[in-house]
Amino acid sequence: MVEEIRRAGADIVLLQEYSARWHAELGESGVLAPYPHRVSRVRNDSFGTAIYSKLPFVAAEIVDLEGQPMSTARVAFARREVDILNVHTLPPRLSAYLPTWRAQTAWLRERARRAEDPLIMVGDFNATQHSRAYAELLQAGLVDSHREVGRGYATTFPNGLAPVPPIRIDHVFHTSQLKCVSLSEGVGAGSDHRPLSVRLTWH
Repeated sequence: MVEEIRRAGADIVLLQEYSARWHAELGESGVLAPYPHRVSRVRNDSFGTAIYSKLPFVAAEIVDLEGQPMSTARVAFARREVDILNVHTLPPRLSAYLPTWRAQTAWLRERARRAEDPLIMVGDFNATQHSRAYAELLQAGLVDSHREVGRGYATTFPNGLAPVPPIRIDHVFHTSQLKCVSLSEGVGAGSDHRPLSVRLTWH
C-alpha cells in the first residue's frame, strides 16, 4: 500500500481503518512527507481515519458519525473551496449493527441534501450500487464517480480475501459543481478492499 500511495502521487490521500501500525509504517516510509496538512484519529479497531493533503486546509476536524469517527476537511482547490468527507460506516452484516448503519447513511444523505458548497464523499459505505442507501444518496444530489466515467460495475471488495463474489461498496460521490475525469481501482495487496484513485475537477 505504501508503494501504491507513492506511485499515485495524489494531492489528497484518504485512509480508512487507520491503525497504529498503519501510522507507524507510513511515517517510517516517508511516503506522506509531501502532505503537510493532516487530520487523523488512530484506532486499533476498524474505524481509524485520516486525511493527508498537499492542498492547504481551510478547516479540518474529526466528527462523530453516529458513534464512529469520520475525518473531514475543507480544502482550497483552484481558488475555490470544497468539503471532503472520509467515510467508513458500520457494516450491516449483523442485525445489531443495522440501526447504526441506517442512522449513518441517513446522516450522510442529509449532509448531501443540505450542501451549499462543493462536497466530496469518499470511502467504504458498506452499501452496493443496488442498495436503497446508495439510491438515496443519488436522490440527495450526489453523483457517483464510477457511473460518471462508465465504470458502474467495477468491484472493490473483498479483493480475493473471502470466497464471495466481488462487489463495490467503496464509492466516490460528489456534488454537481464537480466532475470525475478518471477513476481506477488499485491492487490493495493485503487488504480486503481495493484502493481508489480518482481525478476530479470543476464542472
